[in-house]
Amino acid sequence: MVEFDKRSSKLNIIFFISALRNGGAERVLQVLSSEFSKKHSVEVVYFEEDKKHYEFLVKTTHLNIYHNTTILSKFKKFFTIRNFIKSKKPDLIISFMDQTNINLIISTMF
Repeated sequence: MVEFDKRSSKLNIIFFISALRNGGAERVLQVLSSEFSKKHSVEVVYFEEDKKHYEFLVKTTHLNIYHNTTILSKFKKFFTIRNFIKSKKPDLIISFMDQTNINLIISTMF
C-alpha cells in the first residue's frame, strides 16, 4: 500500500517498459504517464534502444541492459535496475509487458 502525506500528495511514479515501439502497451503507457504527470512526478524507463513512435510529455530514461546474454550480464541487469530504483526512491512502480515484470520482480527481491 502506498503511503504519503495528504498535504503533499504528489507521488513519485516510475513506469517501466522494455522498449518504446509503436504497440498498444506503449500507447497506453503514453496516455497514462501524461495523465499521471498532471498531479504527480512521472518518469518512463525503457530498456531497449529503439525509435520512439509516441511523443512523451514526461521524462524518459534509457537503461541499456540488453547488451548481451551471458550469465554475468543477466545479474548485472538486475543490479542496474535495482540501483536505479533505489536512487529514485519511487512511491509507485508500474511495469508493462511480461519480461519487464519478471525483471522488476527479480531486481527488487534481493
